[in-house]
Amino acid sequence: LTLLSLKLRAPQPEADLKEELRLLADKVVASVRETDLVVRLGQRGLLCVLRDTSYAGAVQLAERLVDSLTGGGSGHMGLTRRLMWRVVERRGSHTPDGLIAAALTGPFSKPLAA
Repeated sequence: LTLLSLKLRAPQPEADLKEELRLLADKVVASVRETDLVVRLGQRGLLCVLRDTSYAGAVQLAERLVDSLTGGGSGHMGLTRRLMWRVVERRGSHTPDGLIAAALTGPFSKPLAA
């Protein structure tokens, strides 16, 4: 079991976070298995529960998501620059609450530089 936490840093000036989060959610849902779970966390985040995905596989998924937002002239570079992610793999010492807390706290990956 692996968790992938995705967060958007607040934009300056304020953009339509709801629409950006919807776009990100659509890309995430299209990229995960039917047995995985994607939930919204607050106004700027998503949490993916990846049942049969290793740590390395979750990192690859996060990197593919970033690539899908930047590739092909999609015009989502501003969104990509604000996207941060973190992967946590379940260990024997993790309680359910501890695993979720670890996924939601830093450090997150650094956003892309301009």
